[in-house]
Parts: sequence; C-alpha cells; structure tokens
Amino acid sequence: MKRRYITLILLFGLLVSAQGSLSAQGSLSVQSGVSASRVARLAKGVNVTRWFWLNEDTSDDHYRSYMSDEQMQAIRDAGFTHIRLPIEPKILLDEYFPDQIDEALLGYLDAAIARFTAHDLAVIVDIHAWEDEFKSRLMIDTEMQNDFAIMWRTLAAHFSSTDPEMVYFEVMNEPAPENKDMWPPLQEKFAAAIREGAPEHTIIVGGPDWNSIGGLLMLQPLADTNIVYNFHFYEPFIFTHQGATWSDETVALFRGLPYPSVNGRCGELPNFKTQAANDWAYGYCNNETWDANTIDGRMKQAADWAAHYGVPLTANEFGVYPLAAPYSDRLQWLEDVRTAFERHSIGWSLWGYDDGFGLDYTSSRGMDKAVLTVLGMNI
Repeated sequence: MKRRYITLILLFGLLVSAQGSLSAQGSLSVQSGVSASRVARLAKGVNVTRWFWLNEDTSDDHYRSYMSDEQMQAIRDAGFTHIRLPIEPKILLDEYFPDQIDEALLGYLDAAIARFTAHDLAVIVDIHAWEDEFKSRLMIDTEMQNDFAIMWRTLAAHFSSTDPEMVYFEVMNEPAPENKDMWPPLQEKFAAAIREGAPEHTIIVGGPDWNSIGGLLMLQPLADTNIVYNFHFYEPFIFTHQGATWSDETVALFRGLPYPSVNGRCGELPNFKTQAANDWAYGYCNNETWDANTIDGRMKQAADWAAHYGVPLTANEFGVYPLAAPYSDRLQWLEDVRTAFERHSIGWSLWGYDDGFGLDYTSSRGMDKAVLTVLGMNI
C-alpha cells in the first residue's frame, strides 16, 4: 500500500551489451553483469507484505508460522518465480549498535527465506520503511546514514551464505527526499555497503520520488554491474488509490472512478465534497486518456532508459486498492499493466499476496482467482 504518487516497471531479460556512445548528457553506458538466469527469476513475483512489515502481531508464533508450506507451494504452482519480502527497518536497525541485529529476528528471516527457496521461489530482501519520518531523517542525518550502511553490511554478510541465484537485496523501498538529487549518492553508499557484505549477490536499486518512473529516468547506473534497476507503477494514481485514507486527503474522497477513462465512461460525476477533488476527477475523466495504450507508452519510457544503459530493470510493485475501484475495471487495469510488461519483456512483482491491492489471500478463499487469471497465472 502506498502513500504517494508512485510508479513502477520491470524490464525482464534485457541484458544488452552497452558499448554504445555517451548520452547527450555525457553519462556512461554500462555493461550489465547480472546473469540471464537471475533476471529470469524476476519474471513474475508477488509481495508478501505482512510477515515482517506493518504486522501488528510481533509474537514468536507470528514470525514462525505466518505462512504455511501449502501456501508457499500454491504460489509456486500458480507460476510465480519469486517473492518480494518487505522488512520494516526499525526492527533491524539499532542506532546505538548498528552492527548488531536481533538474533531471534535473523533466525525468523533465515527460516522464511529457506522455506521460500525450498519451494523454488527466489526472495527479494526489501528494506521497506513505513514512516515518512524515518525516510526523511535518513536523507539528511549523516550519522543515521552511516548506521544504515553498517546495518546493511551486517545484514548482507549474514545472508551472504545463501544462494546468490535465489536471494536478492533491495537497498530501500520508495525513497522520497525533498531534493531528488540527494538520493543517488546515498543509494551508492548503501549499495557499496551491501557489496562489502555480500560480494556475489545481486542488488536492486531504484530512483527517488517514491521509485517512480520519473525518478528512474534521472538515475545514472552505478559502477557496480551486478545490479538490477527498479520502479513502481500505480498510474493513474486517482484510479489505483481511490478511497485510500492513508494516502492523500483528496484521493480518499473518490469512489467508483472507472478505468479506462475514455469514451465517456465516467458519466456524470458526483460531488466529491471538495473543489480540489472535483477538479481532479473532472481532469482525469475529461482531459486525460488512460487506457492500455497510455500504460504501454509509460512502460516504454522505462524500457528505453534500460536499453540505453544496457541494464536490467524490475517492477517491484503494482496494484489497485479495491475498496472503491470498480472490480471489473480493477481487473482490466491489472491485465493492461501485465500485458504491457510482457510486450516490453518486463517482469513484475504484484502488491501483494496478503494485501487487498493484489491477490488478497484469505484462508477460506485462497488467492483471488480472477486476479490470477488476468495476470496470466495458473489457477
């Protein structure tokens, strides 16, 4: 679940030799060092969101038994190739002793990763801060930055004995510095710390502005070639996040806005209580066109960036909040996004398995079969 305008896209299997010329800005092309097999593992994934992130239950029983082996195998049987595992950094980072991570927590993470990989599911270890305050302080507090780097080096070293073909490290989810130029050097610092701890594992990085496409496009690749680049896709935000109270006061007011926003599908709009909301809805329905072609064009921007630099790109989040979005339109959006990913040879990670944005797993129903269908998965 997101709290800002964010976009993501994932270019699967693009390992282009980048011996080409300099860009107009003089930035260097890069030769990717990520193996085709590792990129292939990022083809189709899903976020498991509430095991080590935003979980109210912090008991030993929760960490030991949040998911059953039957659930994991069902994910693999559906055709997913990897899991993205968000982890709240506050449970990892002790700013007094950043090189010390709770042993019990590490044990739970070890067990979770081992169980996923035993079911032939690769795992992205994703540092995923929920609180804006944590992210904001990290962008400006030098001491905290050093502590965060030490934490990552320690964590990576701990997991360095895992199979590099099956475990990936994502530096940080959705950085959002006030000045976007602040993030690239920080990301480089943190990636270097990971590399110190785990010389062989692939690192996943992304741009500022909540891992948006715009944030990706402002990046220049790191010198480290064992890296996959990532962004998120939730466009148009007014549709994907309508009704989301935690996200934005205005977007929380929307109900029933359709997708695609073409051919008069909005009909007569209701009063959404504020002028800002009414203006936004009117603009979406009357001044913008959001359909499969629009989405495909956005994907192409990210794919072109990756092709220019010869680097692999991942899309680690996409989805639609179901509370207020029409269900059939939500399915259409998911299908259009998935189709655009595949048209551009782009893999993806749905948000999420245990979250209403995606498969919305329940013990009585299992995974949403209609969502699996539009994603082209096995049911």
